[in-house]
Order: sequence, then structure tokens, then C-alpha cells
Amino acid sequence: MKRVNKIIWFVLIVSLMIACSENENTPTGPEITETAAGYYPGGLGSTFNFRYDTLNSVSNAFDAVGTRSSEFSEYAVSGNSENIVQENTLNVGGANTNSTLKLRRTNAGVYFLIDSLDILPLIEMLPDSIKDRIEFQIDSEIIAFSTPLQPAKDWIAFKALVVLKDFGINYTLAELEVFYEGEEEIFVEAVSENRLSKKLRYEFRLSIPDVTSNIFNALLNPTVTTFNTIGWFVKDVGLVKLEGNTFLINSLNSGSLTITDTTGIARETLTSFNLN
Repeated sequence: MKRVNKIIWFVLIVSLMIACSENENTPTGPEITETAAGYYPGGLGSTFNFRYDTLNSVSNAFDAVGTRSSEFSEYAVSGNSENIVQENTLNVGGANTNSTLKLRRTNAGVYFLIDSLDILPLIEMLPDSIKDRIEFQIDSEIIAFSTPLQPAKDWIAFKALVVLKDFGINYTLAELEVFYEGEEEIFVEAVSENRLSKKLRYEFRLSIPDVTSNIFNALLNPTVTTFNTIGWFVKDVGLVKLEGNTFLINSLNSGSLTITDTTGIARETLTSFNLN
């Protein structure tokens, strides 16, 4: 009996030593210390001022044409979430254009709310022969920033689907995909020094069916238009630069997908900010 007990104890001790050894050699992965909210910071009363440039098609250089100022003005409840209201004023040539963006922030992401009415210009592009045979499934927000950011990460930030009611077929009318392009050291004018930024490329794809085709050919052979904009985000500062398609820049600032200027190229550079 004593011999059996010794064998049992020996097996238990060896098993414990093996388990401890495996735990010591098992990689645990890097600790996640960065949150999405840290790249879009600020409480009520926080302000952000940007220089607004547009690309000159003749000189192929950016010309300073105006400014954009933003303020976190109040909280607004939407559904079960409390959102920050970002009031924007774009001044170009002395004329002001105001817009409002509602957003929410978590450790995992920054989300821009979209009003479904803002998608109406996309719907109006569809031929009348298709409109009465379809319904729409439209995301309520844009996932503008997502953590953790890993090499080659990408995600679908927004999607608008067309559903053929007669057949239950889904067709993607509009889609925004975000590509993480890595870290980049960038001069931040607002703090007068270089900072390490997270570089994100926003690609918006708009698929408009051919109005001369029947419903099936129209959906199978759409005209696809792509818009791109790049954003640079710095921890504890926020968005420091946007550069790319004017329509997409305006959409990210306002949460509105109203199709306006689809060919212009603009750049917004953070010149000063105040975080509360």
C-alpha cells in the first residue's frame, strides 16, 4: 500500500512540474493598453480647429481656402447609448456651412451615427423600375475607428444593402471599408512636434445599377465608383489630418452620406485644440 501511495505522489508531483513549465513557456501576447476612445478624445466643451485646403487641378498643389472648427457641445441619447454631439462649422471663402455629427466612443471603437434619411440621395439614383420591388437595410452608424489595430487589419465600417423582396437576394449598394496602414510619424502642427500616428484609409464603394438593363442585369453589372480618404490619428490628441475625396471627408465629419462633390480633393490639418 505504501508503494502505491508513493507512486501516486510521484505522478502528481511530475504532473504539477510539467504544468508549471508549460505555463512559463506559453506566450501570453502583448497587453492591450490602447483604446479607441484615446484616439478621439475630449469631453464637453472640447474644441478642434483645422485648416481646410483643396487641391488645385492646375498646379497640383493644395491651396488654403478656409477652416473647419468643431466643438463637443452636448450629450444626446439615442436608443440605449449616450452620444456626444459634435458641432462643425466649415468656412470657405467667408461662407459658413454647419453640420452636426453624433458619435459614441468605447474602448473597442469610435462610432459615427447616420440618419437613414441621409441615404436618400443614393436611393434616388436607382431606376424607378427597381424601387418598387426592393427594400433597404442600412447600417445606423459608421465604425470610424476600431481597436486593437493589428498589421493589415481592415473592417467593414458601413453597409447599405438592397433586398429584392421577390427573391430574397441582397445587393450591396454602398459600402465603407477601413484599412489600417500602420503607424506613421507625422508633424502635428497643433503641438509643433512630430508624433506617432495611426494611419487609416477609408474606401467608400458606391454601386449604381445600369438603368437601361432589366432588374437582374442591372444588379449583376453595376457601375462601381470608389472614393478614398486617409486619416491620421494621434493618441490623446485625436484626428490630426484628413486627406482625400471631398465627399468622403464631409461624410466623416457629419455622418451624412449625401452625395455632393465627388471629384474634389481636400485636406484638413489640425492647427489647435483644447480638450476638456
